Amino acid sequence: MSKLLDKLQGAERERMEREKSAEEVAQARAGEERRGLDLARKRQAAEVELRRLAHAQEAQTRKALDSAAAEAAATQAAQERAERKQEMQQRALAARAEADAAAAKAPSARVRADAKALAVLQKRLAAAQKSEAQANRRAEAESAASDVVRAPTLDSAPGEPLKLKLEFAFPAARR
Repeated sequence: MSKLLDKLQGAERERMEREKSAEEVAQARAGEERRGLDLARKRQAAEVELRRLAHAQEAQTRKALDSAAAEAAATQAAQERAERKQEMQQRALAARAEADAAAAKAPSARVRADAKALAVLQKRLAAAQKSEAQANRRAEAESAASDVVRAPTLDSAPGEPLKLKLEFAFPAARR
């Protein structure tokens, strides 16, 4: 009996050791499961944090790109304004130079125009004087002719033909 009792006690010890061992294994498994769950939670939290950081970085990148695009557009607009301003200044300078040149030419052009007008007036005056001289000569010739015609008419009898000397009557013919 003592052997049996020893066997029973040994079996009881073994069973208790197995239970203890099983309990330790179960506790170890439970601890590992808790650690695994904790790790899974930490991993999920890290993934959430990474996604949040990625979204924040993406938003920051988008803002930086938008800011760079706006800055580039502002720079281009400023450059275009500067080019337009420079072009307008060049046009204004060209117009001013053209106006100055025209103003400088105006007195000489006026002098030339006045000289031409004076020449035309002098020609007209000479033509008028020539015409007047011819008219005077013609009037003198007609007056002399009429004086000559009157003189023989007074000297001659009525119905007698007139005797005129053309040399005497037209002094312009002697020339």
